[in-house]
Amino acid sequence: MIDRRTTIVTARNTRGLIPRGFGHIHELDWEKSLNINGLEITSIRPNHWGARTAWDRHRGFNSYILGPATSRVLYAGDTAYTTNFDALGPLELGIFGIGAYDPWIHAHASPEQVWKMATAAQVRRLLPVHHSTFKLSNEPMDEPLSRLLAAAGHGRSRVLDARVGEILHLKS
Repeated sequence: MIDRRTTIVTARNTRGLIPRGFGHIHELDWEKSLNINGLEITSIRPNHWGARTAWDRHRGFNSYILGPATSRVLYAGDTAYTTNFDALGPLELGIFGIGAYDPWIHAHASPEQVWKMATAAQVRRLLPVHHSTFKLSNEPMDEPLSRLLAAAGHGRSRVLDARVGEILHLKS
């Protein structure tokens, strides 16, 4: 719902994609930060692109770190494997897409690559998204999560297995 009280944070050159009527729209370039009502938002470069069409190569694309220094969250968004998240932590939560890698491994990380990125970013808990809800690509629907859990091995308790619409209550 569009509401003038809502503040939008988005990548550079994407303001025009946001429907009119929101309160404030902030475009954030890579490695830049913004504080909104005590919430620190820092933009990180993922390994993806911002184009919406074949000729639309000028738009930005971001991943974000959210929160106070004591309890930060990494929202990786769409990304292929990258070392840009290395040593960001410790982070309380990492939210990573784990699907649509077959045949688009150049744009979306495999579950094994996600585990490697989350570990390098020092993520305490990993919330996998972008999988198992509808057919996005060639991999079987249940493959991304099972591959992620296999990659996590003994660390699989760090992986949050949330279903669509489920509310998770995390304890410290």
